[in-house]
Amino acid sequence: MSELIAPTDIRRFAFWSAYALGNLTLALTWLLAQAPSQRHGADMRLDYALRAGSVAFMLASILMARRIWKTNKLVTDDRGQGQIAVMQIVLAIAWIELAAAIYGIIGIAIFRH
Repeated sequence: MSELIAPTDIRRFAFWSAYALGNLTLALTWLLAQAPSQRHGADMRLDYALRAGSVAFMLASILMARRIWKTNKLVTDDRGQGQIAVMQIVLAIAWIELAAAIYGIIGIAIFRH
């Protein structure tokens, strides 16, 4: 009665979990950036940690997607396959969010002083 879970199902769950957690931490960092804080001498460890967590989750989801769907390119010429097109959009969004998180870390480091 109990069926075994296929390895691809576990990888898909890990992908969607990492993707969702990456989005949530990026949203949380955006909300924290809206709150006023002191510029000079402020403790920015929480901001660094959340943005680094977002980078880690997004990288994990991108690498997991490459392994599951065996894609090495961001855009391929697979026309007519709906699932591949949707996953390419999801991966493009993940790359954009990864870039935003890295930009946030660099921005905090440069404009902190």
